[in-house]
Amino acid sequence: MAEKSVPHIIITSPSLNTEDNVSGIANLTHLLKQYNTDTEYVVFIAGKKDDEKRNLRWFFSQFYVLYSFFLNLKKNNVHLAHINMPMGNLSIIRDSFFSILCRVLNKEYLLHFRGGRYSMNEDIPWFLKFFVNISLKKARKIIVLGNEEKGFLMNFYKVQEHKIVVMPNCVKIPDISAKKLPDNNTIKILFLGRIDKNKGLKESVDALASINNINYKFIAAGDGADKSWFLDYAEKKLKNHFDYKGIISGHQKHEVLLNSHVFLMPSYYEGLPNALLEAMSYGLVPIVTPVGSIPEVVKHEKNGILVSANNHKEIKDCLKMLIRKPDIYSVLSENSISTIKDNYSSEEYINRLNKVYSKVRN
Repeated sequence: MAEKSVPHIIITSPSLNTEDNVSGIANLTHLLKQYNTDTEYVVFIAGKKDDEKRNLRWFFSQFYVLYSFFLNLKKNNVHLAHINMPMGNLSIIRDSFFSILCRVLNKEYLLHFRGGRYSMNEDIPWFLKFFVNISLKKARKIIVLGNEEKGFLMNFYKVQEHKIVVMPNCVKIPDISAKKLPDNNTIKILFLGRIDKNKGLKESVDALASINNINYKFIAAGDGADKSWFLDYAEKKLKNHFDYKGIISGHQKHEVLLNSHVFLMPSYYEGLPNALLEAMSYGLVPIVTPVGSIPEVVKHEKNGILVSANNHKEIKDCLKMLIRKPDIYSVLSENSISTIKDNYSSEEYINRLNKVYSKVRN
C-alpha cells in the first residue's frame, strides 16, 4: 500500500516563543505544529517581537523577510502557504507581498484573517484596502473568525461566499470543573494577553480602583508596547491589589488560570482572542466588549458579561454584580466551560483545517 502523502505547508507567524511575542497567532501556530500530525509545517517567522522597535533598521529588514519567504517557497517542497494576516498597517502590506510571491511561484495560498485595527472597519485607508484586495484576489480560501467577519468580507470586499471558511480559534480543553467565588478569600481578576491600551487596560484599572470593600487581586500577564505605562498606572492606582506575572506559559499559566475567577478584557477592537477561549475553558467568567467575533462566543448573562467599550463604570457595576450574586457567577462559570468544550476544541479545529487544506491542494 502506498504511503500517505503528508502536505508541506508554509505558515506565517510572528513567533513560536511566547517570550518573543504574546499573540493568538503564535499560540495557534504552536498548537498546530505540535498536534496536527497529518501536516508538515514549515513555520516562517514574519512579524515584530514585542520588544522590537519599528525603526529604519527594522524597515529595511523587511525586504530580507520577503526574499527569505521567496526562498522558503522554492526550497521546502511547499504544497501551499497559510498566510496569517493581522489587519494592521504594515502587516497588510507585507502579507500582500507574500501573496504576490505565491502567485509568482505558482503556489496556492489561503488567507487567515486575524483581527486588528482594520478588521471589519470601513474606514480603512484606500491604499491599505488596495493591498487587502491584492491578497484576496487569488486566495483559494479565506479563513475568518466569525460570521460577522464573513458578512463584512462579502459586502465590503465583494468576496464570493464559497471562498470563505468560518473557523473560530481553538484551545486544548483542560479537565476543569465550574468555579465558585471564595467566601472571604481574595477574588482574582485576570488580564492575559498583549499589553496594549486598545485592550481597555485603562478602563480596567479605573473600574477596579473605584471598587471599595471587596478583597480582590488584579493579575496581569503578558507583554507589549504599553507595558511600562500600564505597570506604572496600575501600581499607582491599585497598589497591593495589583500583581504583574510577566509572560507566562506551561505550568505557571495553568496555575494562574486555575486560581483566577474573572477574565477582564474590554478591548476597543478584536478578532477572537485565544486568551478569552483559554480563560473560559478554565471556567473564568469573561467581562469583555462585543467587538470582532467575541459576541459569537460570549452571550450576555449566559456564559459571560458584555460591556460597552471605554466605560469603566459599566465594568465596575458588572464586577460588583457578580460578587454580590455568587450563584449567578457559578452558572456563568459552568456555561463558560461548556461553550468551549462543545465548540472550540483543538481536535475538531485541526480536522476541519486539514479538510480546508485538502480542498485548496485539489
